[in-house]
Formats: sequence, C-alpha cells, structure tokens
Amino acid sequence: MEAVRSGPFGQLFRPENFVFGQSGAGNNWAKGHYTEGAELVDSVLDVVRKEAESCDCLQGFQLTHSLGWWYWIWHGHTAHLEDP
Repeated sequence: MEAVRSGPFGQLFRPENFVFGQSGAGNNWAKGHYTEGAELVDSVLDVVRKEAESCDCLQGFQLTHSLGWWYWIWHGHTAHLEDP
C-alpha cells in the first residue's frame, strides 16, 4: 500500500479511506465472500457513509479493488516506455 500512496497518483486518495485486509482468499470465492470479505464490509460501509455525508450533492462513488496490482502493471508499462 505504501507504493500506491507514494506513487504518482498517491495524492488522489485519502489515507483514512484505505480499507484492506491482511490475508487473501486464495482465489476462493466462498472464502472471500463469507470470511475475508465479510470482515471488511463494515469498514468499507463506514468509509462510504462518511464520504457521502460530507457531500452537498452526491452523484455517485467508485470503489477500486486490488489497486496495488493495477498500479504495478501500469508503473511497469510506463517505466518501460520511458526508457531510451
């Protein structure tokens, strides 16, 4: 997560809005849905609720899943393009 926060787009995200678990579901949908994911639902809903309450005219919201993985793909791709 620190790589995302310190990366070129790190300023786009509020650190207090990051919600993540310490373990993964190992590509097991049931474990992710009923165990690992279920433990994070309240935290995610709290962040969404706080952001929605601070808006004057909420038009929508966006959740990003596995940002770190996408960050490394993007970073590796653009780093390759910048090489002479």
